[in-house]
Order: sequence, then structure tokens, then C-alpha cells
Amino acid sequence: EYTNKRFKVLAEEADNIYLTMAELEAIEKVDLSSLPKGYSDARDVFLAGCWLAQRVSDYNHLSPDNIKTEKRKIITENDTVKEVDVIFVELIQKKTKTRVRIHANQKLRAILARHHNNLPFIWEQKLNQYIKEIGNLAGITQEVEIRTTRGNEHKVERIEKYKLIMSHTARRT
Repeated sequence: EYTNKRFKVLAEEADNIYLTMAELEAIEKVDLSSLPKGYSDARDVFLAGCWLAQRVSDYNHLSPDNIKTEKRKIITENDTVKEVDVIFVELIQKKTKTRVRIHANQKLRAILARHHNNLPFIWEQKLNQYIKEIGNLAGITQEVEIRTTRGNEHKVERIEKYKLIMSHTARRT
């Protein structure tokens, strides 16, 4: 039946969320000291995903081999030439097999340094569970409108934003 020309797959555009800089900063500032270590690991992995803008399958296995440092010459404000270290994350994307090279900003460098350039591995399901709870603790509770279709029935729901945060939110952010 599916090879028949009359067969149609009806797709609906997903209502995906992203986080603002203020929301990312709120997540960074949440005190997780009273929770198990998995929560702080999940936060670090999620934030690294935000700064890398990659899929969880690509950033969840970062190791020191993925971190590259190069010397670059820059011109300073007073017109002198200075040599600085520039840090990149280099990886091959699992889905597309494309080699990418991402400049590591200060926040990403701080996360990588905290873990000795070896991000902790966390199962995607656990990451999704923990990051929702962290989002709630960070006060990301404003309601977002989500539209769904079941059969021929269109439905609009208002859901608190933290409940929609997941690993792929990092890529969109």
C-alpha cells in the first residue's frame, strides 16, 4: 500500500522550544549541591551541548582527543601583535559523518576544564529527566503554547517551559 501514489504521510510541524541567554544563565546558577552528582553532570553536558550546537550523540562522548589548541596571532587594542591559544572542539558528526570544528567559548572551556576535557557520559533519557528538574529549579516556568493534532482534532495546550526542555533543546538554543 505504501508504494501506491495515493499513499500520503501527513506530517505536522513540531513546536520546539529554545532557551534564552537569561534562561541559560539561570540554569548555570542553580545550586545542585544537595542533589546527586548526576544532576551537575547533566547540567554540564546540556550546557556544553548549547555552546556546541550539536546533537547529543555528538557531544555526549567528548574526550581530550576532541579538544584542539592552536596558536593564533591577534592585534590588540593598542595595535600590538599578540599570540594567543585558541581552543576548538573537533568531531565527526554521527548522523552526517561530517567533520566539524567548533570554537570553544569561555563558558564551554570552563565546563571542559572542570571535567579535564572529558565530558561525563550520561544516558539521553537521564539527561532529559535531570535537565527538566534543573529547569524547574531555575525558574523556567512560564507557559508555552503547544499545538497538536490527533486524528482530525486540533488541540492547543499551555505547558510550563521546563517540562519541554530536552537534549535537543541544546542544539536549537
